[in-house]
Amino acid sequence: MAIKELEEDIGIIQAKLENGFDATLLEFLKDKKDSLRSLLDEQLTPSTKEELDLPLSLEELTSALGSLNQNKAPGIDGLPVEFYKSFWNILALALRLRTVMNCLVAFDQSYCVPERCIFDNIFFVRDLVSASEILGFKVVAYADDVTVVITEPDDVVLLQDCLQVFQTVSSARVNWSKFQIKAFCQQYTQQVTKRSVDQMKSLEEDITELHATLQNSSDKDSVEILTAKKHSLSQRLELEAKGALVRSRFQNLNHLDAPTRFCFSLEKKEAQTVEILPVWNLRKEIALTLTFSEVINGFSHEDLLKITEYYKPQLAYVMNFDISSVLQLLINKRILTNDEAKVVKVKEQSERTPAVESFIGEVMKKDRAVLVSLWQALAEEFVRCPSVNVKGILDEVTEWGPDLLKEIQSSAQSPTLEPQIKDLHEKHRLSMSESTRPLDDQRQFGDPHTSAVGLETQYTELMVIKQDIKDKLAKAGKTQERLDEVEATKTCERVWTEQLFKRRPKSKTPPKIIVVSGVVGIGKTTMVQKIMSDWARGTEYQRFAFVFLFKFRELNLLDDEPQMSLTTLIERHYKHLTHDKLIEILKKPESLLFILDGLEEYKHKLDFTDTQLCSKPDDEVPVHILVTSLVSQTLLKGCSVLITSSPTALESLDMERVDGFVELVGFLPEQRLMYFKKFFGDAALGTKYFQCMESNTILYSMCANPSYCWIICSALKSHFMTPEKERGAAPRTVTETFVMFLHNILTNHRQEAEDQRRILISLGKMAYYGVDNRVHVFNEKQEMSTFGLQPVLSSLFLSGFLQRQHTLEHTMYTFYQFTLQEFMAAFSFYLDPSGGVEELLKKQDLCKGGRFEIVTRFLAGLAWCPVIKTLEGILGEFEGTTTQRIQEWVRQKAKQALQWGGKSEALQVCHWLYETQNEEVIRDAIRENLNMSFISMTLSALDCAVLASVISCCGELQGLNLSDTPLTPECIRRLEKGISCCSIVWLHSCGLTARCCSALSFALSAPNSRLTELMLDNNNNMEDSGVEQLCEGLSSPNCKLKTLCLVSCGLTARCCSALSFALSAPNSRLTELRLGGNNMEDSGVEQLCEGLGSPNCKLEKLNLVSCGLTARCCSALSFALSAPNSRLSELRLGFNNNMEDSGVEQLCEGLSSPNCKLKTLW
Repeated sequence: MAIKELEEDIGIIQAKLENGFDATLLEFLKDKKDSLRSLLDEQLTPSTKEELDLPLSLEELTSALGSLNQNKAPGIDGLPVEFYKSFWNILALALRLRTVMNCLVAFDQSYCVPERCIFDNIFFVRDLVSASEILGFKVVAYADDVTVVITEPDDVVLLQDCLQVFQTVSSARVNWSKFQIKAFCQQYTQQVTKRSVDQMKSLEEDITELHATLQNSSDKDSVEILTAKKHSLSQRLELEAKGALVRSRFQNLNHLDAPTRFCFSLEKKEAQTVEILPVWNLRKEIALTLTFSEVINGFSHEDLLKITEYYKPQLAYVMNFDISSVLQLLINKRILTNDEAKVVKVKEQSERTPAVESFIGEVMKKDRAVLVSLWQALAEEFVRCPSVNVKGILDEVTEWGPDLLKEIQSSAQSPTLEPQIKDLHEKHRLSMSESTRPLDDQRQFGDPHTSAVGLETQYTELMVIKQDIKDKLAKAGKTQERLDEVEATKTCERVWTEQLFKRRPKSKTPPKIIVVSGVVGIGKTTMVQKIMSDWARGTEYQRFAFVFLFKFRELNLLDDEPQMSLTTLIERHYKHLTHDKLIEILKKPESLLFILDGLEEYKHKLDFTDTQLCSKPDDEVPVHILVTSLVSQTLLKGCSVLITSSPTALESLDMERVDGFVELVGFLPEQRLMYFKKFFGDAALGTKYFQCMESNTILYSMCANPSYCWIICSALKSHFMTPEKERGAAPRTVTETFVMFLHNILTNHRQEAEDQRRILISLGKMAYYGVDNRVHVFNEKQEMSTFGLQPVLSSLFLSGFLQRQHTLEHTMYTFYQFTLQEFMAAFSFYLDPSGGVEELLKKQDLCKGGRFEIVTRFLAGLAWCPVIKTLEGILGEFEGTTTQRIQEWVRQKAKQALQWGGKSEALQVCHWLYETQNEEVIRDAIRENLNMSFISMTLSALDCAVLASVISCCGELQGLNLSDTPLTPECIRRLEKGISCCSIVWLHSCGLTARCCSALSFALSAPNSRLTELMLDNNNNMEDSGVEQLCEGLSSPNCKLKTLCLVSCGLTARCCSALSFALSAPNSRLTELRLGGNNMEDSGVEQLCEGLGSPNCKLEKLNLVSCGLTARCCSALSFALSAPNSRLSELRLGFNNNMEDSGVEQLCEGLSSPNCKLKTLW
């Protein structure tokens, strides 16, 4: 009985699929007969009839393409508008209307193509099977934002029937205007898509119900047949979904455009061209979602709980992107009420990811159906808003299928060990646990009353993303700046630390060689410590029986021994392992993990030449050969290796041998806040201090780096612990932050007051020695002794600056952070005038590698730092001669660098000036009529914030040239305050997008804006939406802009209305507008001319070179030239504008007007 019912169900669903389009069209035509008649022209002139009879021209097609909005979901061919616009000069040759029609007819005689299609916006989309084939073209008619897709022969016949109805109603040959046809298409398509969307929803429900019934059927043969039919229906459903139906359903959702927009802006920025990118394919997403739903429904409640617990951090992360949409889906499924959803949303807004994890935990306490609904809501959200992180989860669950739980359990299961090896395993685990229990003995900034910071309680998860070794930002260590952009993190595949060696579906073995890249101080070593700690505590990486950590800085100490075996190296580091037992351990390399930390600190070049590699653990070779042999898998084949490195050292690795490359990018905003909460031990207090720091763009940017975050938290702690009357201002600069950090240590160790100054002088001299000689590790018996620090090694005061490391036969010391070493080096010159500051200044002048860049930045900051007085109260007065000398030197160097120096030197000086926070010094350096140029440089968001601060402090700057300098929207936001203080700003070829325009608009409308010329031409994809934002600033009464250059900025006629409004604004001062190289078209120029004819318009020069113009716009231009208030004296129309004789004749009518002021026509 159940089988028979299933067959009937399938028949009903089949009928629904087959009837939709025909019935809807006939109903529509029948209902609209009277309204169609009312749309007709009463009478057509002969010239209009003649025009209608003409075939569509290439110019009309070009115009139609130009009117299409960008940043829209792609059509049926999967290629977005941006592709056609970028390659139209090539495609236009192949897409001539008559040729395409002939191809269609030749392809299949059943295609009854009308002689002439009269849609306003029509072009042909090729179903690309191969580049050489000419068959398979499909007609796509665009009616505003709604698409009619004609893919089947029957659909073409229906279109012809539609045209015949028109003829019948009109009693004349097809004689509608193109506008009326477009209106009809829009009405019809909207009705079709609305009905079809409802039908699609019903079909989805039917197929889901059918699938559930199939699972409960017992007749195997019938079930197989019905299952095949069900899959066929699903495929039909997906095919329908790929056209206009699903596009219409998704069109108005805010997040649909984000992935496409980000991909294209990124591609343009990196390659300066748009390639055919793999944009989101709805059919594949729906197929994945359907398959995923089947798999997730196959798990028992117990298994589903385990799977959810395993994926909980990832689920929380992806749900946090748009928790509102997920909650709404759960409301629709009646899993949550509106009130319950509001509670979750409010909690998520204040707590972010922890609140989402808590919500998932609550769902897990409910029954299986609720948990399944949560997973299904995630899959539905993926179809609505595709994300690489969500796709990763869905793919894993789908591809592993029933084996998923086994894989999760096996990855967490310890290998089977022999009894004697198991004892060593436990001993090694205990040893590692002891060494990682405290965070390298870091007491909170020298506070003797504070216990050590435990990794398991204080660690804040770092952001690790899967990366491409060829990525330019990854190579430069600047990925963090890209992640600062809105929604950028959605497109980056996050990798959790505990899953670095996770086996992927369809892969026989897990990855063996993983490289973690990250800039200095970003947390690579701390991440390694966390991995060691988790392994030792038995929480992660349990499939490894032994984990061995080697730091490259320690391997440098083995230079005295030219050759060494791997077994000897391990024995030296881990004395509880004997040679005989070690040989037994190394017999199972698949259970071993080697961690090599800090490649950038290694002195030796790694040689991956096959002849240089070794294969046996007892082979004695140079230590760097042991490293390359482990990576190459010639030594202990099957072992796992994790290498950490800064981006600058990656070149020494053979990346072809690497299985996985990830980048550690530090803290995102949410993680910064979490760090503050953990640091201060009080969520409310941490949030308060975070908000205080967040208002300072410089310090906030630095907090992406965990080591800076630590320093800043310490400084804020010192500041807020000071009584309010004595407190003063919060730290504003890096120098003030480090001074407060030092003040905190000094106040916590007043019992050592007699020795503090002497210790600081010795410590500072050793720090300077290290900077000068590129030494960051100091030996207890060498440098520590040389600089007189050996007697105070047990000092708690000293432990506030240095961390102790016992390595091999040595005890080594390093500053907690290299910038702290540089600060102490600079500070020592103020404590001890005999320290040789003149020698440092000479070295700074001669050094080209930037070795003393940060030291001199601190020197400049300390020379004018008011907070330094707090240190004099503890350490005694500082010698004034050093301060005077540094001040003189900074003033002199600043003037020289800004007037005649190079770009890098000028940027360095700006950082010095910012650290001084002295308006007099800054204004003296940045004199009147000064021009700053940073052409073709690489500027970080931090550099941009410094530039803006220095320029705004000065109040005015003649010119700022940043041409050919890649600038992100975040960079422009940071520059906003400085841009408004400049008279001229050049931003040629900076890779700007529409998202930069809001900040530029604010700069134009700032109360004290001085900007008169803004150059935004070439390789800036501002788009119409960006110019519309710009025009808001142009219309402001505060705007003083006279010249605006927007040549080749990807503009169309759509933005001309906003430009026209800005030209006619009461306060408009614009006298020159350059729009060449944009597809403005006749309609755009006609709109512009409305503004030109306004009595408020001041425009004198207009450039419309290569804007796709024809004779049609010349009448409007002529009108503008002859307007009573016309001021236009120069008009450029040359190149790629087909004005023809008739157009020039119309122009001449305006030129002959007594009101015309034109002097140059080109």
